[in-house]
Amino acid sequence: MTHKRVSQLPKGIQIRKRYVTLPEARANLLQVQRTIERLMKLNTTLFLLSEVEIEFEDEFRENLYDIALSKKFYKLSHQFFTHLERLHNMSCIVKDIEVGLVDFYSLHDDREIFLCYQYGDKDIRHWHEIDEGCIERQSTSFLDDHHDCRC
Repeated sequence: MTHKRVSQLPKGIQIRKRYVTLPEARANLLQVQRTIERLMKLNTTLFLLSEVEIEFEDEFRENLYDIALSKKFYKLSHQFFTHLERLHNMSCIVKDIEVGLVDFYSLHDDREIFLCYQYGDKDIRHWHEIDEGCIERQSTSFLDDHHDCRC
C-alpha cells in the first residue's frame, strides 16, 4: 500500500511525499534501472559538453558555435531533469548519479526509511534510516521477515 504525507513549502504550496512498499519498489526496478542508465549517460554527456572550449578566429563563427553548443546543452539538461523527475515520481531520490545510487522513500514502524538501490544490482537488498547513510544500512531480509511493517 502506498502512503502519502503532505509537506509544507513556502507560500502555502503543498507537495505530497509518496512512500512505497518494498514489493512496490521492486516492481518498479526495471523502469528505475532504465531511467538511471539514461541519467548516467546524460550526466556524462553534459559534463563533456561543459568542458568543450573551441576558439575561432572569426567571431561570427564562434557565436554560431556557442549558440549551437548551448542549445544542445540545454536540450540535454531538460532531458536530464525530465528523467530525474520521473525517478522522483517513483519515490526515488538520487544519492549519487556517478554510481547510480538511489533511495526509495518507505515507511517502517510508522517512521520514514530509505530502501537502497544501486544501478547494476538485481534487487533492493538494503535499507537505512532517513538520517543515516549507506554505512548504517541493513538487509531488507529484516523487512521481509516483519510482515506487519508497511515498507
